[in-house]
Formats: sequence, structure tokens, C-alpha cells
Amino acid sequence: MKKLKAALHVFYKSLTSPSYYADVIKVNFKFSLKYFAVLVVLATAITFPTSVLPTMMGFKEGLADYETHVLEMYPDDLVVTMTEGRLSINQPEPYIVPLPEDQKGVYLKSETGVDMSDIENLVVINSQGTIDGLDEHKSLVLINSKNILIRSNNKIEVYPLSEFPDGELTQDSVKDMLEKVRPVVDTLPYIVMIMALIATLVYYFGFRLFYLLFVSVILLVVGRIRGLSLNFTKYYQIGMHALTLPLLIEVIARAVEFPINLPMWFLTLNVIMGVIGIFAISKNQVDTTTSV
Repeated sequence: MKKLKAALHVFYKSLTSPSYYADVIKVNFKFSLKYFAVLVVLATAITFPTSVLPTMMGFKEGLADYETHVLEMYPDDLVVTMTEGRLSINQPEPYIVPLPEDQKGVYLKSETGVDMSDIENLVVINSQGTIDGLDEHKSLVLINSKNILIRSNNKIEVYPLSEFPDGELTQDSVKDMLEKVRPVVDTLPYIVMIMALIATLVYYFGFRLFYLLFVSVILLVVGRIRGLSLNFTKYYQIGMHALTLPLLIEVIARAVEFPINLPMWFLTLNVIMGVIGIFAISKNQVDTTTSV
């Protein structure tokens, strides 16, 4: 409880009291680093549940929807057979799988980079089909007896069927495959969530500590102009405490989903707070000298 009260005291003073920065340069670097670490933990605790977590939950729902779409798109009467690198089906050719209306211009365009305005079919299976069949059938994918041809970013990608094992593919086998990979798919959102949490901590701690080097250089120049003889570490400490206000604003903006589109606003505000602290330090030193 005492440590929490101390952290809140430092937070309040760093935020509201320029004269407090005269005390900051008197404490060791570890004190300011611990304070910065507390800021990072609090910032992560606030922004992660409000901004990152909902995205992860949407990702989990998207995976479940994807499984449903796969089963819906695979026809229940289609049997695909692979034998020694050649494909055959149990239906008259060309066999056409239409593109679902709700997928046009949304899901597939984002995945392939293809203009879907003229695409009507998802897959066409034609053992005698050629590359021209993609335009003829207005299809995203064409499968002939030897290759899979796929539109992608203004080009056609070709995948030889000889690389696929012999076997039979039906809607039931697709369902079985989805059942087998479901445990992995179910854990994937949690793996992504952990990675997102680590990324958030790295952003606030790693990136901001590196960024503070530039802030410290600016503050050092201002301090020299003001006649201060502080070493670089002290300016770095000032920068860490001066980061309190812009970090608070950034966290609140992310929590309420209100983007701040002013260029370099964080750096500018951080430097301004640091400069205010430097002016308070130089004033304090002048007052101390005068009183002596």
C-alpha cells in the first residue's frame, strides 16, 4: 500500500508540479525507472482489455465463421479423387462452385488483392481447362487435371497437383479435417492474445525507452542554454517523468477509441513538459544561490 501511495504521489507531482522536477534530479536513476515501469504496467492494463482484447475476440469469432464458410462452400455431392498427380471428380465438367454473395468484394478481395467486381465463381473444375478458363468462367480458381490456377495481385499463380498425395476429398472428409485441427484453431486466439500482450509491453517499455533518448537530447540542449550542468542521465530522468501527461492522454484516447491525428503530438507534449521542468530546476538553483 505504501508503494502504491508513493507511485500515485510521483504520478501526481510529475503531472502537475514543475517544481517537483528539482527533486527528480536528486534521486537515483533506478527510482525513475521503477516509476516508468509502473506507468507501463498501468498503461498496458488499461489499453489491453479495451483495445487489443476486443480485436482478439473478433479474431476468435472470425475463425469459427471461417470453418462454417468452408463447410458451406464445399458441395455435399462432390467427390474429388487424386491419383498419381491427376485429379478427377464424380460430376459432369465443368463443375462450378459459385462465389457466395456476401463474400464478393469483402473476404476474398482482402485475402487475394483481386478486383472481385467481375468474379462470379469461386472454383471451376475442368480437367481440360486452361488459363483462359479463369476469364471465361469469371472464376477466382480453376482446377484442371494437373494444376490449380489462382488469381492473385494481377497475376496467375500455378500449383502442380503432383505435389498433392493420392486420396479422396468429400464434404465429410473436409469436416473430419476441420475436427482434427479444431484444438489447434481453438488455442490460436490465446496464443495471439499472449503475443499481443507482449507486443503492448514492448511498445510501452522498449520503444518508449528508446524514444526517450531523443527527448533527452532535446532537453539537454535546453538545459545547457539555461545554464544547467546536469549529465545526460538526469535529462533522461526528466524525460521519463515528463512523459506522464502525454502517456496518460494516449491511454485515455485508446481506451475511448478517439484517435489523435496531430503529427508528433506525443513528442511535442513530452518535450514541453520536460522544458517546463528544466525551467523550474534552473529557477530553483537561482533561488538557492540567491538565498545563500
